[in-house]
Amino acid sequence: MTQITPTAGGLTNRVIGDGGPWRVLVVDDEETIRLALSKFLRTRGYNVQTAESGTAALDLLHRGKYVLMLCDVRMPGLTGVELVPRALAVDPELAIVMLTAVNDAPTAAEVLSAGAMDYLMKPIELSDLQQAIERVLHRRDLAFEQRNVERLIREEVALRTAELE
Repeated sequence: MTQITPTAGGLTNRVIGDGGPWRVLVVDDEETIRLALSKFLRTRGYNVQTAESGTAALDLLHRGKYVLMLCDVRMPGLTGVELVPRALAVDPELAIVMLTAVNDAPTAAEVLSAGAMDYLMKPIELSDLQQAIERVLHRRDLAFEQRNVERLIREEVALRTAELE
């Protein structure tokens, strides 16, 4: 199937299994930020859903597949820091970009070591956000392809081993 892949220069097609625009989840407790980010992402061709809390985000992740989650670090209840490992437990292929208004190196290190792929400071220039999204989606694709190649190699080794035995 053909999938629409947003890029800085516009939309390009790519072959992938599920078709349609990439689904992005925006998680932030501030409605104005959720609305601004979702509007920007929709103009770039993404299919965007929003969640006002970590708990609501987990519910959406359990109900559907997303390729990317943009997530605020500090939210009441389940924080973005706590959400990262739980989100990746639901979908290990989810690319996560953290957004925060507070420059806090220990928190950045914590979420990046938990599996987030990038950590951006608010307010963020939309061009910088687009570049970060493209970067993490590219890294996600590379990791997916690497796992496929490794699986094919394991299968080939098993087949050749069985033939030799």
